[in-house]
Amino acid sequence: MLARWRLSPWDATGLAAALLFLVAFAPDLMFPGWTPRMVLLVGFGALGMPLLVTLIRRRDRSALLLAGALAWTVVASVLSDAPRSALIGVVGRDLSALVVVLCAGMWALGRMMSDHGRHLLALTVAWTLTFNAVVGLLQLVFDVSTGPLALAYGRPTGFNTNPVYFGALCAAGLAAAQSRWVDNWRVVLVPTVLLGAGVSASGSRVALAASLVVAALIALTWRTRQAVIGALVVVASLIGGVALDRLLGAGENAVNRLSDQSSGGRLQAWMYGVGAWTDRPFTGYGFGQFRPAVQHRFSAEFVRVSARDEVSQAWFDPHNVGLVLLVSVGAVGTLLFLAWAIQWGRSIRGTLAWTLLPIVLHWMLQPVSLFTLPLAMLVFGAATRRDPDEPPSAPLAVGIVATTGIVLAAALFSGDVLLRRAANSVDAPRAASVAQWFGRDPIASDIVAQLYQFDERVPDRQEQHLVWRRKVAEYEPDRPFWWSNLAMLQIEVGDYAGARESLALAYELQRYNTRTVRADMVLAIVEGDADRLARLLEDACALGMSECGTSATDLIAEANDLARAGA
Repeated sequence: MLARWRLSPWDATGLAAALLFLVAFAPDLMFPGWTPRMVLLVGFGALGMPLLVTLIRRRDRSALLLAGALAWTVVASVLSDAPRSALIGVVGRDLSALVVVLCAGMWALGRMMSDHGRHLLALTVAWTLTFNAVVGLLQLVFDVSTGPLALAYGRPTGFNTNPVYFGALCAAGLAAAQSRWVDNWRVVLVPTVLLGAGVSASGSRVALAASLVVAALIALTWRTRQAVIGALVVVASLIGGVALDRLLGAGENAVNRLSDQSSGGRLQAWMYGVGAWTDRPFTGYGFGQFRPAVQHRFSAEFVRVSARDEVSQAWFDPHNVGLVLLVSVGAVGTLLFLAWAIQWGRSIRGTLAWTLLPIVLHWMLQPVSLFTLPLAMLVFGAATRRDPDEPPSAPLAVGIVATTGIVLAAALFSGDVLLRRAANSVDAPRAASVAQWFGRDPIASDIVAQLYQFDERVPDRQEQHLVWRRKVAEYEPDRPFWWSNLAMLQIEVGDYAGARESLALAYELQRYNTRTVRADMVLAIVEGDADRLARLLEDACALGMSECGTSATDLIAEANDLARAGA
Protein backbone atom coordinates (compact mmCIF):
# COMPACT_ATOMS: atom_id res chain seq x y z
CA MET A 1 0.00 0.00 0.00
CA LEU A 2 2.77 2.48 0.95
CA ALA A 3 4.69 1.68 -2.24
CA ARG A 4 1.56 2.23 -4.31
CA TRP A 5 1.16 5.71 -2.85
CA ARG A 6 4.93 6.31 -3.00
CA LEU A 7 5.05 6.82 0.76
CA SER A 8 7.85 5.96 3.13
CA PRO A 9 6.95 4.69 6.62
CA TRP A 10 7.84 8.12 8.00
CA ASP A 11 5.58 9.80 5.44
CA ALA A 12 2.68 7.60 6.49
CA THR A 13 3.39 8.26 10.17
CA GLY A 14 3.57 12.03 9.70
CA LEU A 15 0.36 12.11 7.66
CA ALA A 16 -1.46 9.99 10.24
CA ALA A 17 -0.25 12.26 13.05
CA ALA A 18 -1.48 15.43 11.29
CA LEU A 19 -4.84 13.91 10.39
CA LEU A 20 -5.52 12.58 13.88
CA PHE A 21 -4.40 15.75 15.66
CA LEU A 22 -6.79 17.82 13.58
CA VAL A 23 -9.88 15.72 14.25
CA ALA A 24 -9.03 14.50 17.77
CA PHE A 25 -12.25 14.84 19.74
CA ALA A 26 -13.93 12.26 21.96
CA PRO A 27 -17.12 13.52 23.66
CA ASP A 28 -17.30 10.56 26.06
CA LEU A 29 -14.03 11.54 27.74
CA MET A 30 -13.61 13.70 30.82
CA PHE A 31 -11.43 16.02 28.71
CA PRO A 32 -12.84 15.54 25.17
CA GLY A 33 -10.34 17.76 23.36
CA TRP A 34 -7.27 17.63 25.60
CA THR A 35 -6.93 13.91 26.30
CA PRO A 36 -7.03 12.68 22.67
CA ARG A 37 -4.34 15.19 21.71
CA MET A 38 -2.17 14.34 24.69
CA VAL A 39 -2.55 10.66 23.86
CA LEU A 40 -1.48 11.33 20.27
CA LEU A 41 1.43 13.49 21.40
CA VAL A 42 2.68 10.76 23.74
CA GLY A 43 2.48 8.19 20.95
CA PHE A 44 3.81 10.13 17.98
CA GLY A 45 6.15 12.37 19.97
CA ALA A 46 7.80 9.38 21.58
CA LEU A 47 8.20 7.79 18.15
CA GLY A 48 10.09 10.89 17.00
CA MET A 49 12.55 10.91 19.91
CA PRO A 50 14.91 8.25 18.45
CA LEU A 51 14.96 10.29 15.25
CA LEU A 52 16.00 13.35 17.24
CA VAL A 53 18.75 11.31 18.92
CA THR A 54 19.96 10.21 15.49
CA LEU A 55 20.19 13.83 14.35
CA ILE A 56 22.05 14.79 17.50
CA ARG A 57 24.54 11.97 17.02
CA ARG A 58 25.12 13.19 13.46
CA ARG A 59 25.91 16.61 14.98
CA ASP A 60 23.11 18.26 13.07
CA ARG A 61 23.29 21.91 14.08
CA SER A 62 19.54 22.47 14.44
CA ALA A 63 19.15 19.27 16.47
CA LEU A 64 22.05 20.21 18.74
CA LEU A 65 20.54 23.61 19.46
CA LEU A 66 17.17 22.02 20.18
CA ALA A 67 18.82 19.44 22.46
CA GLY A 68 20.46 22.26 24.39
CA ALA A 69 17.12 24.04 24.76
CA LEU A 70 15.43 20.84 25.95
CA ALA A 71 18.20 20.16 28.46
CA TRP A 72 17.83 23.67 29.84
CA THR A 73 14.07 23.15 30.02
CA VAL A 74 14.59 20.13 32.26
CA VAL A 75 17.02 22.10 34.45
CA ALA A 76 14.54 24.98 34.79
CA SER A 77 11.81 22.51 35.71
CA VAL A 78 13.92 20.81 38.38
CA LEU A 79 14.79 24.22 39.86
CA SER A 80 11.14 25.29 39.78
CA ASP A 81 9.10 25.77 42.95
CA ALA A 82 6.81 23.01 41.62
CA PRO A 83 9.15 20.59 39.85
CA ARG A 84 6.60 17.80 39.37
CA SER A 85 4.10 20.13 37.71
CA ALA A 86 6.79 21.79 35.59
CA LEU A 87 8.24 18.45 34.49
CA ILE A 88 5.15 16.28 33.95
CA GLY A 89 2.33 18.83 33.87
CA VAL A 90 -1.25 18.80 35.10
CA VAL A 91 -4.17 17.00 33.51
CA GLY A 92 -6.10 19.35 31.22
CA ARG A 93 -3.34 21.97 30.93
CA ASP A 94 -1.16 22.52 27.93
CA LEU A 95 2.47 23.14 28.81
CA SER A 96 5.13 21.23 30.70
CA ALA A 97 8.67 20.03 30.04
CA LEU A 98 7.21 16.68 28.96
CA VAL A 99 4.97 18.32 26.35
CA VAL A 100 7.86 20.41 24.98
CA VAL A 101 10.16 17.37 24.73
CA LEU A 102 7.49 15.30 22.95
CA CYS A 103 6.83 18.19 20.55
CA ALA A 104 10.54 18.11 19.72
CA GLY A 105 9.92 14.51 18.68
CA MET A 106 7.14 15.76 16.39
CA TRP A 107 9.64 18.14 14.76
CA ALA A 108 12.09 15.29 14.18
CA LEU A 109 9.28 13.17 12.74
CA GLY A 110 8.41 15.96 10.29
CA ARG A 111 12.07 16.16 9.20
CA MET A 112 12.04 12.54 8.09
CA MET A 113 9.21 13.06 5.59
CA SER A 114 10.09 12.95 1.89
CA ASP A 115 9.24 15.68 -0.61
CA HIS A 116 6.21 13.67 -1.73
CA GLY A 117 5.15 13.21 1.88
CA ARG A 118 5.51 16.93 2.52
CA HIS A 119 3.29 17.68 -0.47
CA LEU A 120 0.63 15.31 0.83
CA LEU A 121 0.98 16.75 4.33
CA ALA A 122 0.05 20.21 3.03
CA LEU A 123 -3.01 18.79 1.28
CA THR A 124 -3.96 16.75 4.34
CA VAL A 125 -3.81 19.81 6.58
CA ALA A 126 -5.81 21.96 4.16
CA TRP A 127 -8.60 19.45 3.53
CA THR A 128 -8.84 18.14 7.10
CA LEU A 129 -9.12 21.68 8.40
CA THR A 130 -11.76 22.31 5.75
CA PHE A 131 -13.76 19.44 7.24
CA ASN A 132 -13.21 20.98 10.68
CA ALA A 133 -14.48 24.31 9.33
CA VAL A 134 -17.59 22.64 7.92
CA VAL A 135 -18.34 21.17 11.36
CA GLY A 136 -17.97 24.62 12.92
CA LEU A 137 -20.16 26.30 10.33
CA LEU A 138 -22.84 23.64 10.80
CA GLN A 139 -22.75 24.40 14.54
CA LEU A 140 -23.59 27.97 13.62
CA VAL A 141 -26.23 27.17 10.99
CA PHE A 142 -28.14 24.79 13.26
CA ASP A 143 -27.49 26.88 16.40
CA VAL A 144 -26.19 23.89 18.38
CA SER A 145 -26.67 24.87 22.03
CA THR A 146 -26.37 21.53 23.81
CA GLY A 147 -24.17 18.47 23.64
CA PRO A 148 -20.42 18.06 23.13
CA LEU A 149 -20.38 20.18 19.96
CA ALA A 150 -22.37 23.10 21.34
CA LEU A 151 -21.42 26.64 20.38
CA ALA A 152 -19.17 28.40 22.88
CA TYR A 153 -20.60 31.84 23.71
CA GLY A 154 -22.31 31.82 20.32
CA ARG A 155 -19.06 30.97 18.51
CA PRO A 156 -18.24 27.72 16.65
CA THR A 157 -15.47 25.43 17.87
CA GLY A 158 -15.38 22.51 15.44
CA PHE A 159 -13.34 19.71 16.99
CA ASN A 160 -11.25 22.18 19.00
CA THR A 161 -13.51 22.87 22.04
CA ASN A 162 -12.48 26.54 21.93
CA PRO A 163 -13.37 29.12 19.25
CA VAL A 164 -9.93 30.75 19.51
CA TYR A 165 -8.14 27.54 18.53
CA PHE A 166 -10.77 26.85 15.88
CA GLY A 167 -10.05 30.26 14.34
CA ALA A 168 -6.28 29.79 14.47
CA LEU A 169 -6.44 26.43 12.71
CA CYS A 170 -8.90 27.71 10.10
CA ALA A 171 -6.42 30.52 9.40
CA ALA A 172 -3.60 27.97 9.02
CA GLY A 173 -5.68 25.91 6.61
CA LEU A 174 -6.65 29.04 4.70
CA ALA A 175 -2.97 29.94 4.26
CA ALA A 176 -2.25 26.42 3.01
CA ALA A 177 -5.09 26.63 0.50
CA GLN A 178 -4.21 30.11 -0.75
CA SER A 179 -0.54 29.19 -1.22
CA ARG A 180 -1.67 26.49 -3.69
CA TRP A 181 -3.93 28.90 -5.57
CA VAL A 182 -1.36 29.69 -8.26
CA ASP A 183 -0.70 26.00 -8.99
CA ASN A 184 -4.32 24.85 -9.32
CA TRP A 185 -7.01 27.17 -8.05
CA ARG A 186 -9.83 24.73 -8.81
CA VAL A 187 -8.51 22.25 -6.24
CA VAL A 188 -8.39 24.79 -3.40
CA LEU A 189 -11.37 27.02 -4.22
CA VAL A 190 -13.77 25.17 -1.89
CA PRO A 191 -11.29 25.01 1.03
CA THR A 192 -10.52 28.72 0.62
CA VAL A 193 -14.19 29.69 0.80
CA LEU A 194 -15.06 27.44 3.75
CA LEU A 195 -11.92 28.13 5.78
CA GLY A 196 -12.25 31.89 5.33
CA ALA A 197 -15.83 31.73 6.53
CA GLY A 198 -14.65 29.66 9.51
CA VAL A 199 -12.06 32.28 10.44
CA SER A 200 -14.65 35.07 10.62
CA ALA A 201 -17.32 32.94 12.29
CA SER A 202 -14.85 31.90 15.02
CA GLY A 203 -14.89 35.44 16.39
CA SER A 204 -11.09 35.42 16.72
CA ARG A 205 -9.74 38.84 15.89
CA VAL A 206 -6.20 37.43 15.87
CA ALA A 207 -7.14 34.77 13.30
CA LEU A 208 -8.82 37.41 11.12
CA ALA A 209 -5.77 39.68 11.23
CA ALA A 210 -3.40 36.77 10.58
CA SER A 211 -5.44 35.67 7.55
CA LEU A 212 -5.38 39.16 6.05
CA VAL A 213 -1.64 39.53 6.66
CA VAL A 214 -0.85 36.16 5.09
CA ALA A 215 -3.16 36.83 2.13
CA ALA A 216 -1.35 40.08 1.42
CA LEU A 217 2.11 38.49 1.83
CA ILE A 218 1.30 35.64 -0.56
CA ALA A 219 -0.03 38.06 -3.19
CA LEU A 220 3.06 40.27 -2.84
CA THR A 221 5.40 37.28 -2.97
CA TRP A 222 4.08 35.91 -6.30
CA ARG A 223 2.85 39.19 -7.81
CA THR A 224 0.77 37.44 -10.43
CA ARG A 225 -2.81 37.93 -11.52
CA GLN A 226 -3.77 34.54 -10.14
CA ALA A 227 -2.18 35.31 -6.77
CA VAL A 228 -4.10 38.59 -6.51
CA ILE A 229 -7.34 36.79 -7.38
CA GLY A 230 -6.59 34.26 -4.66
CA ALA A 231 -6.12 37.06 -2.11
CA LEU A 232 -9.41 38.64 -3.18
CA VAL A 233 -11.19 35.31 -2.79
CA VAL A 234 -9.76 35.06 0.73
CA VAL A 235 -11.15 38.49 1.58
CA ALA A 236 -14.52 37.56 0.06
CA SER A 237 -14.65 34.35 2.11
CA LEU A 238 -13.88 36.30 5.28
CA ILE A 239 -16.74 38.68 4.46
CA GLY A 240 -18.97 35.69 3.77
CA GLY A 241 -18.27 34.33 7.25
CA VAL A 242 -19.30 37.66 8.77
CA ALA A 243 -22.52 37.69 6.75
CA LEU A 244 -23.34 34.11 7.76
CA ASP A 245 -22.86 34.91 11.44
CA ARG A 246 -24.95 38.07 11.25
CA LEU A 247 -27.71 36.15 9.51
CA LEU A 248 -27.76 33.01 11.67
CA GLY A 249 -25.42 33.50 14.60
CA ALA A 250 -25.09 35.52 17.76
CA GLY A 251 -23.17 38.39 16.18
CA GLU A 252 -19.88 37.21 17.67
CA ASN A 253 -17.94 37.14 14.40
CA ALA A 254 -14.41 38.50 14.24
CA VAL A 255 -15.38 41.80 12.58
CA ASN A 256 -18.10 42.58 15.13
CA ARG A 257 -15.68 41.85 17.95
CA LEU A 258 -13.20 44.38 16.52
CA SER A 259 -15.37 47.05 18.14
CA ASP A 260 -14.23 45.71 21.50
CA GLN A 261 -11.07 47.72 21.99
CA SER A 262 -10.05 46.03 25.24
CA SER A 263 -6.92 43.88 25.33
CA GLY A 264 -8.61 41.33 27.59
CA GLY A 265 -6.03 42.02 30.28
CA ARG A 266 -3.12 41.01 28.05
CA LEU A 267 -1.08 44.19 28.44
CA GLN A 268 -1.25 44.06 32.23
CA ALA A 269 -0.53 40.33 32.23
CA TRP A 270 2.52 40.98 30.04
CA MET A 271 3.75 43.56 32.54
CA TYR A 272 3.32 41.03 35.33
CA GLY A 273 5.22 38.51 33.22
CA VAL A 274 8.11 40.89 32.64
CA GLY A 275 8.27 41.53 36.37
CA ALA A 276 8.32 37.80 37.09
CA TRP A 277 11.08 37.27 34.53
CA THR A 278 13.28 39.93 36.13
CA ASP A 279 12.97 38.03 39.41
CA ARG A 280 14.38 34.87 37.77
CA PRO A 281 16.07 36.10 34.60
CA PHE A 282 18.19 33.03 33.86
CA THR A 283 16.34 29.86 34.90
CA GLY A 284 12.70 30.97 34.88
CA TYR A 285 9.94 29.12 36.71
CA GLY A 286 9.37 26.10 34.45
CA PHE A 287 6.71 25.54 31.81
CA GLY A 288 3.13 25.74 33.05
CA GLN A 289 4.11 27.98 35.97
CA PHE A 290 3.09 31.39 34.66
CA ARG A 291 0.18 31.84 37.05
CA PRO A 292 2.18 31.04 40.23
CA ALA A 293 4.90 33.37 38.98
CA VAL A 294 2.62 36.40 38.59
CA GLN A 295 -0.51 35.94 40.73
CA HIS A 296 0.90 37.76 43.77
CA ARG A 297 1.21 40.84 41.55
CA PHE A 298 -2.49 40.95 40.59
CA SER A 299 -4.09 44.28 41.45
CA ALA A 300 -7.72 44.64 42.49
CA GLU A 301 -8.48 46.36 39.18
CA PHE A 302 -6.89 43.56 37.13
CA VAL A 303 -8.88 40.93 39.01
CA ARG A 304 -12.11 42.92 38.67
CA VAL A 305 -11.70 43.36 34.91
CA SER A 306 -9.74 40.32 33.75
CA ALA A 307 -9.45 37.65 36.46
CA ARG A 308 -12.71 37.49 38.40
CA ASP A 309 -13.35 33.86 37.51
CA GLU A 310 -10.45 31.65 38.49
CA VAL A 311 -11.63 28.90 36.15
CA SER A 312 -12.28 30.69 32.84
CA GLN A 313 -9.80 33.53 33.54
CA ALA A 314 -7.09 31.54 35.28
CA TRP A 315 -4.14 33.08 33.35
CA PHE A 316 -2.07 29.92 33.14
CA ASP A 317 -0.62 31.47 29.96
CA PRO A 318 0.36 35.13 29.25
CA HIS A 319 -1.04 34.98 25.68
CA ASN A 320 2.38 35.70 24.20
CA VAL A 321 4.88 33.04 23.18
CA GLY A 322 7.89 35.25 23.94
CA LEU A 323 6.80 35.74 27.53
CA VAL A 324 5.96 32.05 27.81
CA LEU A 325 9.60 31.29 27.08
CA LEU A 326 11.09 34.06 29.22
CA VAL A 327 9.03 33.21 32.28
CA SER A 328 9.35 29.44 31.76
CA VAL A 329 13.03 28.97 30.92
CA GLY A 330 14.55 32.40 31.40
CA ALA A 331 16.86 34.26 29.04
CA VAL A 332 19.19 31.30 28.49
CA GLY A 333 16.44 28.88 27.44
CA THR A 334 14.73 31.54 25.33
CA LEU A 335 17.94 32.26 23.41
CA LEU A 336 18.50 28.55 22.82
CA PHE A 337 14.98 28.03 21.47
CA LEU A 338 15.29 31.19 19.37
CA ALA A 339 18.65 30.11 17.94
CA TRP A 340 17.17 26.72 17.02
CA ALA A 341 14.11 28.30 15.37
CA ILE A 342 16.28 30.69 13.35
CA GLN A 343 18.77 28.00 12.35
CA TRP A 344 16.08 25.69 11.04
CA GLY A 345 13.65 28.41 9.95
CA ARG A 346 16.11 29.89 7.47
CA SER A 347 15.49 26.96 5.16
CA ILE A 348 11.72 26.54 5.39
CA ARG A 349 9.67 27.31 2.31
CA GLY A 350 6.55 26.42 0.37
CA THR A 351 3.00 25.67 1.43
CA LEU A 352 3.93 24.32 4.86
CA ALA A 353 5.82 27.50 5.69
CA TRP A 354 2.70 29.57 4.89
CA THR A 355 0.62 27.15 6.95
CA LEU A 356 2.84 27.72 9.95
CA LEU A 357 2.73 31.53 9.83
CA PRO A 358 -0.87 32.07 11.09
CA ILE A 359 -0.20 29.78 14.06
CA VAL A 360 2.92 31.75 14.98
CA LEU A 361 0.97 35.01 14.71
CA HIS A 362 -1.77 33.42 16.84
CA TRP A 363 0.81 32.74 19.57
CA MET A 364 1.63 36.44 19.76
CA LEU A 365 -1.77 37.15 21.38
CA GLN A 366 -3.23 33.77 22.34
CA PRO A 367 -2.13 30.74 24.38
CA VAL A 368 0.31 28.12 23.14
CA SER A 369 -1.74 24.94 23.42
CA LEU A 370 -1.97 21.25 22.54
CA PHE A 371 -4.40 22.26 19.79
CA THR A 372 -1.68 24.12 17.88
CA LEU A 373 1.83 23.31 19.20
CA PRO A 374 2.27 19.62 18.17
CA LEU A 375 0.86 20.27 14.69
CA ALA A 376 3.05 23.36 14.29
CA MET A 377 6.16 21.40 15.29
CA LEU A 378 5.36 18.63 12.80
CA VAL A 379 4.80 21.19 10.03
CA PHE A 380 7.94 23.12 11.02
CA GLY A 381 10.02 19.96 10.75
CA ALA A 382 8.53 19.07 7.38
CA ALA A 383 8.66 22.57 5.90
CA THR A 384 12.06 22.14 4.31
CA ARG A 385 13.73 19.65 1.99
CA ARG A 386 15.09 16.61 3.79
CA ASP A 387 18.76 15.71 3.53
CA PRO A 388 18.80 12.63 1.28
CA ASP A 389 21.68 11.19 3.31
CA GLU A 390 19.79 11.55 6.56
CA PRO A 391 19.58 7.98 7.91
CA PRO A 392 16.70 6.65 9.97
CA SER A 393 17.25 5.54 13.53
CA ALA A 394 17.92 1.93 14.47
CA PRO A 395 14.69 -0.05 14.06
CA LEU A 396 15.12 -1.68 17.47
CA ALA A 397 15.35 1.69 19.26
CA VAL A 398 12.37 3.03 17.35
CA GLY A 399 10.36 -0.10 18.17
CA ILE A 400 11.14 0.06 21.89
CA VAL A 401 10.30 3.75 22.19
CA ALA A 402 7.18 3.41 20.04
CA THR A 403 5.93 0.54 22.19
CA THR A 404 6.56 2.53 25.36
CA GLY A 405 4.72 5.52 23.93
CA ILE A 406 1.74 3.39 22.91
CA VAL A 407 1.52 1.81 26.37
CA LEU A 408 1.64 5.20 28.11
CA ALA A 409 -0.88 6.68 25.68
CA ALA A 410 -3.24 3.75 26.22
CA ALA A 411 -2.93 4.15 30.00
CA LEU A 412 -3.78 7.86 29.79
CA PHE A 413 -6.75 7.24 27.53
CA SER A 414 -8.05 4.39 29.69
CA GLY A 415 -7.69 6.47 32.83
CA ASP A 416 -9.77 9.25 31.31
CA VAL A 417 -12.46 6.78 30.16
CA LEU A 418 -12.71 5.18 33.60
CA LEU A 419 -12.74 8.55 35.35
CA ARG A 420 -15.57 9.75 33.11
CA ARG A 421 -17.58 6.61 33.81
CA ALA A 422 -17.11 7.06 37.55
CA ALA A 423 -18.20 10.70 37.26
CA ASN A 424 -21.27 9.81 35.20
CA SER A 425 -22.36 7.26 37.81
CA VAL A 426 -21.35 9.53 40.74
CA ASP A 427 -19.16 6.73 42.08
CA ALA A 428 -16.62 8.50 44.29
CA PRO A 429 -14.71 5.42 45.55
CA ARG A 430 -14.27 4.19 42.00
CA ALA A 431 -13.07 7.61 40.89
CA ALA A 432 -10.62 7.70 43.80
CA SER A 433 -9.15 4.42 42.61
CA VAL A 434 -8.84 5.68 39.03
CA ALA A 435 -7.26 8.98 40.16
CA GLN A 436 -4.26 7.03 41.39
CA TRP A 437 -3.40 6.39 37.72
CA PHE A 438 -2.67 10.12 37.37
CA GLY A 439 -0.43 10.31 40.44
CA ARG A 440 -0.49 13.46 42.54
CA ASP A 441 -2.58 15.35 40.01
CA PRO A 442 -4.78 18.17 41.39
CA ILE A 443 -7.38 18.11 38.60
CA ALA A 444 -8.08 14.37 38.83
CA SER A 445 -8.18 14.66 42.61
CA ASP A 446 -10.57 17.61 42.44
CA ILE A 447 -12.97 15.50 40.38
CA VAL A 448 -12.85 12.87 43.13
CA ALA A 449 -13.50 15.52 45.79
CA GLN A 450 -16.54 16.80 43.92
CA LEU A 451 -17.92 13.27 43.58
CA TYR A 452 -17.56 12.61 47.31
CA GLN A 453 -19.61 15.76 47.86
CA PHE A 454 -22.57 14.21 46.01
CA ASP A 455 -22.16 10.43 46.38
CA GLU A 456 -24.80 9.69 49.00
CA ARG A 457 -23.96 5.99 48.97
CA VAL A 458 -20.73 6.68 50.87
CA PRO A 459 -21.42 6.75 54.64
CA ASP A 460 -18.47 9.02 55.48
CA ARG A 461 -18.67 11.12 52.32
CA GLN A 462 -18.17 14.45 54.10
CA GLU A 463 -15.02 13.17 55.77
CA GLN A 464 -13.74 11.79 52.46
CA HIS A 465 -14.68 15.03 50.73
CA LEU A 466 -12.50 16.89 53.22
CA VAL A 467 -9.64 14.39 52.81
CA TRP A 468 -9.62 14.85 49.05
CA ARG A 469 -9.97 18.63 49.26
CA ARG A 470 -6.80 18.60 51.37
CA LYS A 471 -5.08 16.37 48.82
CA VAL A 472 -5.94 18.75 45.99
CA ALA A 473 -4.45 21.71 47.86
CA GLU A 474 -1.41 19.63 48.81
CA TYR A 475 -0.82 18.50 45.21
CA GLU A 476 -0.93 22.08 43.86
CA PRO A 477 -0.23 24.33 46.84
CA ASP A 478 0.50 27.40 44.69
CA ARG A 479 -3.10 27.81 43.46
CA PRO A 480 -5.34 29.91 45.75
CA PHE A 481 -8.43 28.39 44.14
CA TRP A 482 -7.82 25.10 45.94
CA TRP A 483 -7.20 26.71 49.34
CA SER A 484 -10.42 28.74 49.05
CA ASN A 485 -12.39 25.60 48.18
CA LEU A 486 -10.86 23.81 51.16
CA ALA A 487 -11.71 26.75 53.43
CA MET A 488 -15.37 26.67 52.35
CA LEU A 489 -15.61 22.99 53.23
CA GLN A 490 -13.82 23.53 56.54
CA ILE A 491 -16.35 26.22 57.40
CA GLU A 492 -19.15 23.82 56.54
CA VAL A 493 -17.83 21.16 58.94
CA GLY A 494 -17.14 23.71 61.68
CA ASP A 495 -13.35 23.76 61.46
CA TYR A 496 -13.03 27.53 61.64
CA ALA A 497 -9.38 27.50 62.70
CA GLY A 498 -8.51 25.33 59.73
CA ALA A 499 -10.47 27.63 57.43
CA ARG A 500 -8.56 30.66 58.70
CA GLU A 501 -5.28 28.87 58.01
CA SER A 502 -6.35 27.90 54.49
CA LEU A 503 -7.51 31.44 53.72
CA ALA A 504 -4.25 32.87 55.02
CA LEU A 505 -2.37 30.67 52.55
CA ALA A 506 -4.70 31.76 49.75
CA TYR A 507 -4.16 35.44 50.54
CA GLU A 508 -0.42 34.89 50.65
CA LEU A 509 -0.52 33.54 47.12
CA GLN A 510 -2.86 36.21 45.73
CA ARG A 511 -3.93 39.25 47.72
CA TYR A 512 -7.01 40.01 45.62
CA ASN A 513 -9.11 36.99 44.74
CA THR A 514 -12.91 36.93 44.53
CA ARG A 515 -13.23 33.32 45.66
CA THR A 516 -10.98 33.87 48.66
CA VAL A 517 -12.82 37.02 49.70
CA ARG A 518 -16.18 35.28 49.40
CA ALA A 519 -15.01 32.35 51.56
CA ASP A 520 -13.59 34.78 54.11
CA MET A 521 -16.91 36.64 54.20
CA VAL A 522 -18.74 33.41 54.96
CA LEU A 523 -16.30 32.72 57.79
CA ALA A 524 -16.75 36.23 59.19
CA ILE A 525 -20.53 35.80 59.09
CA VAL A 526 -20.59 32.47 60.92
CA GLU A 527 -18.19 33.84 63.53
CA GLY A 528 -20.22 37.04 63.85
CA ASP A 529 -17.20 39.26 63.19
CA ALA A 530 -18.84 42.43 61.86
CA ASP A 531 -15.62 44.47 61.75
CA ARG A 532 -13.77 41.95 59.59
CA LEU A 533 -16.83 41.51 57.39
CA ALA A 534 -17.01 45.27 56.82
CA ARG A 535 -13.38 45.27 55.66
CA LEU A 536 -14.08 42.34 53.38
CA LEU A 537 -17.05 44.15 51.87
CA GLU A 538 -14.68 46.96 50.92
CA ASP A 539 -12.57 44.38 49.09
CA ALA A 540 -15.72 43.04 47.47
CA CYS A 541 -16.47 46.50 46.09
CA ALA A 542 -12.91 46.87 44.82
CA LEU A 543 -13.28 43.54 43.03
CA GLY A 544 -16.76 44.32 41.64
CA MET A 545 -18.44 41.48 43.52
CA SER A 546 -22.21 41.25 43.88
CA GLU A 547 -21.97 41.55 47.68
CA CYS A 548 -20.76 45.14 47.33
CA GLY A 549 -23.07 47.67 48.99
CA THR A 550 -24.47 45.21 51.52
CA SER A 551 -24.28 46.03 55.23
CA ALA A 552 -22.10 43.74 57.37
CA THR A 553 -24.67 43.92 60.19
CA ASP A 554 -27.50 42.99 57.84
CA LEU A 555 -25.56 40.00 56.46
CA ILE A 556 -24.87 38.64 59.94
CA ALA A 557 -28.48 39.20 61.05
CA GLU A 558 -29.77 37.47 57.92
CA ALA A 559 -27.47 34.51 58.54
CA ASN A 560 -28.66 34.25 62.16
CA ASP A 561 -32.30 34.32 61.06
CA LEU A 562 -31.65 31.52 58.57
CA ALA A 563 -29.87 29.50 61.24
CA ARG A 564 -32.79 29.85 63.67
CA ALA A 565 -35.28 28.95 60.95
CA GLY A 566 -33.25 25.85 60.11
CA ALA A 567 -33.08 24.80 63.74
